[in-house]
Amino acid sequence: MKKLFSIAFLFVAFATMISCDSIQPNKISEMAGLEQVESILSTPEYIDLDYLKVEISSEDQLNENFEFLNVDYFDKKVEKVIEQFYGGGYAGFSDPKAKKIQPKKYETFKVSEIDFSFINQKTNEGKQMVADKYSSEYEDFTLSVIRVKKENGKLKTTFDVNMVTIGGGGGSRQGQMVTTVYYSISCTIEDDGSITLKES
Repeated sequence: MKKLFSIAFLFVAFATMISCDSIQPNKISEMAGLEQVESILSTPEYIDLDYLKVEISSEDQLNENFEFLNVDYFDKKVEKVIEQFYGGGYAGFSDPKAKKIQPKKYETFKVSEIDFSFINQKTNEGKQMVADKYSSEYEDFTLSVIRVKKENGKLKTTFDVNMVTIGGGGGSRQGQMVTTVYYSISCTIEDDGSITLKES
């Protein structure tokens, strides 16, 4: 059984004018989006950190525009795991904050170990696998989040592909609030490069 979620949007009663030369956000499903993430993490303050997790997210569950970056890393100065957020209203990264629950076991990695080109290739391959499997019932297949961590000495990448029923069934409208029901498939890039889809 696939994960079932809902997301609410507020309808605005007037049209917003967008200029033709406005900057379009990079998508996490495209290399430009992942290069943006790599650039952010390659600044002097962050490039040499010992990361436990790098999580890349879109601005909402049904589009792929890069918006959020959530990182956990081990700070040798204070000997604690620190969490920081990028995007979502922050001007750069949020202030570093020690995680309330410190993990007892973990493995760390450097930004230089992340193969963003490989991740881009495999996440798009996984999104196509989901589309091929579910296109008779669902549409709008969207890569919403990419997570990188290290397990047993190797980097492990997981990602979520969201989708809605064909025709947008399952949603509802109440006044100016519209709720859209979507389903999520968790995907894992295995050590041999294959992709495993998980329905839960």
